[in-house]
Amino acid sequence: MHRGLRTLLRNSEHISFTSLRSPWAGAGEAARYLTRYGRGKVSSVALVAGVTPIVNQTEDNPNGVPKAKLEEIEKGIRKDRFEFFHSFFKDFYGVGVVNKPTSDQTLAWAEIVAGQASLKATLDSAKAFGQTDFRPDMTSFASVPTLIIHGTNDKTVPIATSGEQAAKMIPHATYKPYDGAPHGLNITHKERFNRDLLEFLSENSETVEIGNFRSKGETQGEVNPSVRPH
Repeated sequence: MHRGLRTLLRNSEHISFTSLRSPWAGAGEAARYLTRYGRGKVSSVALVAGVTPIVNQTEDNPNGVPKAKLEEIEKGIRKDRFEFFHSFFKDFYGVGVVNKPTSDQTLAWAEIVAGQASLKATLDSAKAFGQTDFRPDMTSFASVPTLIIHGTNDKTVPIATSGEQAAKMIPHATYKPYDGAPHGLNITHKERFNRDLLEFLSENSETVEIGNFRSKGETQGEVNPSVRPH
């Protein structure tokens, strides 16, 4: 994916600078892109509930997700990935017996989207996000303004192995832990998330030009679709 992003930015003459909003596994793509190609046209990066720097538990990463848990995820996907998604997304969005921060319709939508991927693609994705060590790539963020947002109640990518470590490895980063937020905080905490993201972009994004659209700091006209929060 980082190769595709490289091609897009290199060949798009109308894009002078862009900001990378990198949720979940996309954080790893941002890290690999910066490591391989440098900052280039990237003016800033937002790591949102990202898998960087590492998810799995190792001898030198005791706070990571245990191997047995990752194997349990793989088994669940292989047995019946649709049944797996049904329970997975409840944890993803922090839905419990009492706590219900999002609607049943949002959960159904997430299951439908995830279910469109093939079994192989789903397994490969789970393996990549759970077993890839991005720690060697973290120095690539040194020259780029970086925002780190992570929920303290993230059961998918625990904050201790990701957000907290990323903040330590990128000293200049703006770190915003969301108390009690789950992995899918862009939905459950969307108002705060949109506000924090737009504030960060207005402070750190350089001029972006797409066609006749031009923005710097405060947006003029409609919001640039490449940086529109979801």
